[in-house]
Amino acid sequence: MSRTKEISMKEMPSYVFSRRIDPVLPMAKKAKGMWIEDAEGHRYLDASGGPLVVNVGHGREEIARAIHDQIVQCDYLHGTMFTTHVVEELAQALAKHAQPGIERFYLLSTGSEAVEAGIKLARQIHVESGRPQRIQLISRWKSYHGCLKKFLANIFLYDSTLVQNRFFFGQHLRPIITRVLFCNNRRTL
Repeated sequence: MSRTKEISMKEMPSYVFSRRIDPVLPMAKKAKGMWIEDAEGHRYLDASGGPLVVNVGHGREEIARAIHDQIVQCDYLHGTMFTTHVVEELAQALAKHAQPGIERFYLLSTGSEAVEAGIKLARQIHVESGRPQRIQLISRWKSYHGCLKKFLANIFLYDSTLVQNRFFFGQHLRPIITRVLFCNNRRTL
């Protein structure tokens, strides 16, 4: 391996705008299963990947082969212009496990995209059904709905430190959403 590939973050300045600027992050060299190894040989149990991102583990050859085969065959096609057998097979498999009446699926890559698409779809349905006054969004406290949730929270939470964010970003969404109503996730037994 070349010397430049073995340099750690301590020796090399980063041009990446990191989510954390206080520590020097370890330079990951490889990952296999549930372990990540850095450039200095330290091993880390991967508790940073989240519950859904790498829950099958790193370096799974069968997954890499399936991804490779699909990319070579048909890498990306816009969902409004084309469909593929893989997409149709996935939707059919989902339909077999869904509740009766749920027969169509809108496939997206992330939870944030799904939340945003759901908000836009609900708005479109209400406007086209002659109910443009239906503009409240209901969310739940202590739940995760992707990064969009953070964006909406910065706009609509009634925290005096966020007034400027609510004004700047909120003006673009005001015709769509007037306020976000939060309900508590707790159940009473």
